Amino acid sequence: MTERADLLDLHVAALFTQDEHGDLVATNDSEPDQVAAPRIYLGRSPERSVLRFRSGMNESTRAALHELAAPDLTTNDPSREPVNRAAIEELLAAEQPIQNIYFGPAFSFPDAETLAVNLSSGTLRHSREEPAPYSIRGGNPRPNQSRQSHGEDERKGALRPGPVPSPLTGEGEGEGDPGLGSGASTSTPDSFDSGDPRPLGVIEISPSTTHLLSPEYAWLADELTVRNPVIAVVVDGAAVSVCFSARATRHATEAGVETLPEHRGRRHAGAVTAAWADAVRRQGRIPLYSTSWANHASRRVAARLGLIQYATDFHIT
Repeated sequence: MTERADLLDLHVAALFTQDEHGDLVATNDSEPDQVAAPRIYLGRSPERSVLRFRSGMNESTRAALHELAAPDLTTNDPSREPVNRAAIEELLAAEQPIQNIYFGPAFSFPDAETLAVNLSSGTLRHSREEPAPYSIRGGNPRPNQSRQSHGEDERKGALRPGPVPSPLTGEGEGEGDPGLGSGASTSTPDSFDSGDPRPLGVIEISPSTTHLLSPEYAWLADELTVRNPVIAVVVDGAAVSVCFSARATRHATEAGVETLPEHRGRRHAGAVTAAWADAVRRQGRIPLYSTSWANHASRRVAARLGLIQYATDFHIT
C-alpha cells in the first residue's frame, strides 16, 4: 500500500519537472506543449504538505510566500482554501499578471475488485488496501478558477496536451444533470468480464489499432509511446471516449480523459478510466487522477468510481 504522503510526492513529480533543488521548472509535458511551472504550488494531505516555488524566483518573494503559506503547512483540513490565499494572490499579481489559479482534489484508485464493483453497480465502497478517504468539502472556486477560462476545452472536460499548466481531469457523467444522464449504448458495460478487467467495447489502443482513433483523437497515434496506456470505448469502429497517460513518470501517471460530445452521458468516461487504471498497474506504475473543484463533471466520475482523495492542489501561475 502506498501512503498518502508518498502519493503526494509522486503526484508532484508527475505534474512538473524539477531542478536539483526541488524547485518547479515546467509542466511535465513533451515539447512543444511544455510550459512554465506555477510560481507557487501548495499540495496538502492530512499527513503533510508540500510547498514548491518556480525555479529562479527571487529570494524576497520566495521568503514572503513561504511566510504566507506557513499556516497551511501543518493543516489537518486540506479541503479548505489556503489561509492567506488573498495575500498570496496579491503578492504575485503585484509582480506580474496572474495567468491561472488552480484549486482541486487529487485522487488515488481503489483496488481492482473494488473499482469493478463501483463501476458496475454505482454503489461506492472503498478498498481495504487504501487509506480511508477524508471529508471532501470542496469550496466555491472564484470565477478565474474556471477550467474553460484558462484555455481548456470544457466540452471535453479533460486537459489534452496544450499550454495549460494544471492537473489533468476527467470528463464526467452524473445522474440527473442535463446531458450527463445514465443513458445506455451498445458499448456501455454493466460489469467487468471475469477474465479481463476491460468491459465489452473497451480496448487498449496499440500500434495495430490506431486506425480506430476518430479524427478528434488522431493525435494520440503520434504520441502513443508517451501516452500509453491509451484506453478507448469503440462504437461502430471508432473511438468515442479515451483515457490516456497525460503526465507521467516511471513510478506514477495522471489520467487524461476525453469523450465526444454526442457520446456523453453513457458512462464511457468511467469505463475507460477504470480500465486505464488497471492497465497502468499492470505496467507496475501507480494511476492517479486529479481535477479542480470547479469541474463538477470530473468530480462525478471520481465519485462514481469511488476514487480516494489523498490531497488537494493549490497553485498559481
